[in-house]
Amino acid sequence: MRGLARIAAWLSPVSVFVACGGSPPPGDLGVWTPGGVPSAGSSAGASMPAVSGSGGAMTSGASSSSGGAPVGAGASSGASSGSSSGGGAPPTPSSGDGGTGGVPCDVATVLASKCTACHSDPPINGSLSGLVTYADLLATSKENPAQNEAQLSVSRMQNTASPMPPASVANPATASDIATLQNWISAGYPSGSCATDGGAGDSGPGVTVTDVFSGQPAYKATTGPSTHNQGKDCMACHTSGGNEAPQFLFGGTIYDGSGNPLAGAEVRVVDKNGKGYSVYSGPEGNFYQNGTGLAVPANAGARNASSKALMISAVSKPGCNSCHCTGSGCATTPIHLP
Repeated sequence: MRGLARIAAWLSPVSVFVACGGSPPPGDLGVWTPGGVPSAGSSAGASMPAVSGSGGAMTSGASSSSGGAPVGAGASSGASSGSSSGGGAPPTPSSGDGGTGGVPCDVATVLASKCTACHSDPPINGSLSGLVTYADLLATSKENPAQNEAQLSVSRMQNTASPMPPASVANPATASDIATLQNWISAGYPSGSCATDGGAGDSGPGVTVTDVFSGQPAYKATTGPSTHNQGKDCMACHTSGGNEAPQFLFGGTIYDGSGNPLAGAEVRVVDKNGKGYSVYSGPEGNFYQNGTGLAVPANAGARNASSKALMISAVSKPGCNSCHCTGSGCATTPIHLP
């Protein structure tokens, strides 16, 4: 089973993945968590709290939490753009805002659609910095001290080799998006008043991410059973319709950051009714839950001892590898935890 696409940079830095069957959510995608038996362990999914941050992802590391869908991550968004977003001293903020103003609505809208799914406050899925508030954007970049986060965001959006949002998210920054941010920078960062520009702990305009691991016990090292057909869509055989194969509620494959099958990862899915299922990947990286009729939309995530990632958008199909795979017809890259 090809599996849960590797989204931008799973677990460490945690990445995010897009759910199959719908338009990609704004921003990156995420991972999952431990807790059940390899092939079917289920646990009641407590009410799934929304994770503060953009793009339904999880903070890297094996912190326990319950919840839902994963999403794409990485370093601060941006791309080298040309004008003032290049090196050198950044423009001085317009007089009167003192660095404490709000983010103009046009800028906040771009950030919400392209960045804050992972670059939330606090940042998730391996992202280094939040890109929600005025202060976030004017802070010195963690990747390039010669730029602030706003300048770096423009640079990364224009970077074809390592773009933000990541290519796997299929939601690239447009020329209009880049121009909006660059014009704001060139104008000296004038403050604005946008009801949705958020504050501390806010994930950003229109972004709600569910952490499927919230309230769950800490990750417990467990290896799932040995199976077959790594990387293939499990549900092509393991579903109702007269096939002899056992029926699965869901199934897929997870990889490490180098593309090798990952054993011992906990994958957690919480259905629309709040019922949670935690399963572990086997030697081939495959994971599955016995049963039929997954109640969708569902949220998902993955974790191991060192990393965690959450899916930003909800799952609409039980066959993870039908979206997270390689080759034609794949909605996003294979699921992975570095």
